[in-house]
Amino acid sequence: MRRFVSVVLLLIVVAAPCAQTNASLAEGSEAYREGRFDDAVRLLGRAVDRAPEDAEARYLLARVLYDERNPARDEGRAGREIEAAIDLDPTNVVYLVANLQQFRGQSWNFFQEMYRLRRRRELAGRLLALDSTNAFAHEELGVQAIVDYYQYRNAVKLPGLAFRSVGERTSGLDSERDRALDDDGGTLQPVTEGRLQPERGGADEILAGQAGEDLTDRFDVEELRRRGVAVTDFAPRAQAAYDRAIGHLRQALASDPRRRAVYDHVVRLAALSGRFEEALPDLAEMVVQFPDDAGMWLYLGLVNQRLGEFDAADVAFRQAIERMDDETRAAFTDLTLILPPDEHAAFRADPEAFAERYWTSRDPRFLNTVNERKTEHYARLVTADLLYRSDDLDLAGWETERGRLHVRYGPPATDVVIEGGFGLVVEQFAGRDEAFAPNDDAPAGVEVANRFNVWDYGDGFRLVFEDPGRNGRFRLYSVPADVYGLQSVRNPAAMDFALVAQAEVRRRPERYAFEGPGRSVQLPYRVAAFKGDGGRTDLYVNYGIPVAEDEMPSQGVQDDVDVTVKTGAFLIGPDRDLLVERRRTVYGLRGAQIVPFDRTRLWTSSEAMSARPGDGYEVSLEFETASGLTGAVQRRAVDVPDFRAGGLLLSDVLLAYDAQEADRAEPGRVFRDGVSVQPAPWGVFRVGDPVYLFFEAYGLGLADGRSDYEVEASLRPKDTSTGLRRLARRVFGGDDPAVSSAFEVQGDRPDDTVYLFLDATGQEPGLYTLTVTVRDRVTGAEADRKTDLLLE
Repeated sequence: MRRFVSVVLLLIVVAAPCAQTNASLAEGSEAYREGRFDDAVRLLGRAVDRAPEDAEARYLLARVLYDERNPARDEGRAGREIEAAIDLDPTNVVYLVANLQQFRGQSWNFFQEMYRLRRRRELAGRLLALDSTNAFAHEELGVQAIVDYYQYRNAVKLPGLAFRSVGERTSGLDSERDRALDDDGGTLQPVTEGRLQPERGGADEILAGQAGEDLTDRFDVEELRRRGVAVTDFAPRAQAAYDRAIGHLRQALASDPRRRAVYDHVVRLAALSGRFEEALPDLAEMVVQFPDDAGMWLYLGLVNQRLGEFDAADVAFRQAIERMDDETRAAFTDLTLILPPDEHAAFRADPEAFAERYWTSRDPRFLNTVNERKTEHYARLVTADLLYRSDDLDLAGWETERGRLHVRYGPPATDVVIEGGFGLVVEQFAGRDEAFAPNDDAPAGVEVANRFNVWDYGDGFRLVFEDPGRNGRFRLYSVPADVYGLQSVRNPAAMDFALVAQAEVRRRPERYAFEGPGRSVQLPYRVAAFKGDGGRTDLYVNYGIPVAEDEMPSQGVQDDVDVTVKTGAFLIGPDRDLLVERRRTVYGLRGAQIVPFDRTRLWTSSEAMSARPGDGYEVSLEFETASGLTGAVQRRAVDVPDFRAGGLLLSDVLLAYDAQEADRAEPGRVFRDGVSVQPAPWGVFRVGDPVYLFFEAYGLGLADGRSDYEVEASLRPKDTSTGLRRLARRVFGGDDPAVSSAFEVQGDRPDDTVYLFLDATGQEPGLYTLTVTVRDRVTGAEADRKTDLLLE
């Protein structure tokens, strides 16, 4: 009987704490669901104290402590609790996933990030050993493979220095270790000592001393190559990293297509590699899983923009803007990201009206309904946020320094990161005080801490960023202040890229070059200005469309060409308004408008427009075949002259292939004051063909109601001499004209029309200068016009 009572008492003693523990777990879980974090921590902590071997209690407590909504969030204690839970139940997949997610938190220094990367890799391996399809583990390994792709993408090795291409560090997308490339063909070796000593005979010697002093920009990678720095290619390693990354990410999506973050990584990898078409299957699944997600529509817009599907990109970006939050929408409509500083106030005064005018003026193709410059702006914003955002600083990509410059100027032609001891090499100058350089007592890693990201746009414009803390917070590099005081350094501002960027923003606020989806051809055109009615100026946009470039041009009258083309000529005003639109669809190119040359034939035509005198205008000329497979866009600034001023003035000289009196206009010809002119769109004539000229004289004097003036037209080989020789030619006269014509004209109007032709038969092919001079015999005034042309 006593034994039975003892057993009963023992069961009661054991069951009571278990019941209390279960009650605390239930109450703590309820408090957590209701957002009462203090109560949840207190109750779950009591459960752990009563049952320290209860893995579930420790896991639940870790969840509450790590929750970002918890005002008393304790990441360190949360980590200890989840690791204790794993020790108690090492095969519990839920606990391992929770631990992995905790190690994805923000890192405050480079070494902590290395540790966390290693732990996440270990946890991912343990998860896959338990469950080969685990989406969390595949996502983690995919992200780390993207890190390796960063490491090797377009990577080159310089002796003693590691150069590698990079996009940008995003959350979790930077290298997990400080590594240098050794000499055996590029094997990666950890920097165990924390310092990297540049090799002799490498880039340090090329930059330092005599060789270094004549470099105004020591970040010129091509200059280093030219001076003999060896290069090792790491493209195979980059490809292997890419394959691992896309493989793991797709396995994660196959296991869990609702893992939203994985789609971010897929598109980020596409933005890094340029392989946007490979992201299309994943985006198709994202459309199914997240049809109302603004980010999904942004990704569709980016991918379609990069694949040249501008209509689809436009639709996607419109859908995204409708769905995004107010803060993000404000960023996507903020033109100060690409405007020069002196236009910010005008934009803020009336954002909608300013934006409408701005995007109209920047549209590269008015023939279609899509504004490719606008969709490119959106694509750059998306790319900047994918590659340059800073989660630890809570900054969107376009709010970081590199992100802002990417939005303005787009991706550079080359993008490399310089690792290793280059920070020491690049700042070595003759006469520099050694006190400014790290010494032997400096902490390990100081000499190799800095790294540089070089963006080279291929036209002399270069930007360099530095990351001295190796935390992904790149900033524009500026040469140390003491270098400005060195007599041995010429123009140190050339390496102050904060100043370089500021100057470029003022000089060229943004960069964009449109590339059409089909075959692009050159579209020659010239603009000629004449006096119009009501104080306006008439403009004639004379252009030519290349015809059958792959065939030898025939002589004489040309056959019609059976092709349908769309053409457009557009005038954009100084205030960015679209002032004139001339759109046409031409069904078949008339042979009468085709002019043959040695290597091509041109179908010539003209569009007339009118504007008030002033500067700041732009003319855009476009054409495309009906199939869209061939097209051209040409745009240039034009001044609209004022012919109302007193005195003798001449219009532009309109070069032509034919000019004759007529009583009506004909297709493709300029018809003015009873003269029909077939314009020359590029100032090229074949030797032996007549060179026709058409121009107008304004403000002629009248004597007894009659004008009396002389016209002289001369054609001379273009003077290419310089300096004293050119001055002597001007003072003493040059060679006699190769071709000239002079005659007198009498009329009864102060404004008169003149057309003539020059016979260039027998002249040598080459570049010539045409000079037209009018001398008014009534007033003694004289005016002339000059233009260049080519005889072939």
